Amino acid sequence: MNTNPEPQRSAATAQRLHDAMKRLRARLRAESGQHATGLTPTQLGVPASVV
Repeated sequence: MNTNPEPQRSAATAQRLHDAMKRLRARLRAESGQHATGLTPTQLGVPASVV
């Protein structure tokens, strides 16, 4: 029996980060991507790399 909650807490934190990055990517797309933000395609791809 694992009495250390750290792996579960780390997994939950990773899931929250994943969800936040998905929302950020969607928001960037919704804001018309490169033209509205002034970001390059590479810069817009960074959130996908993080996830």
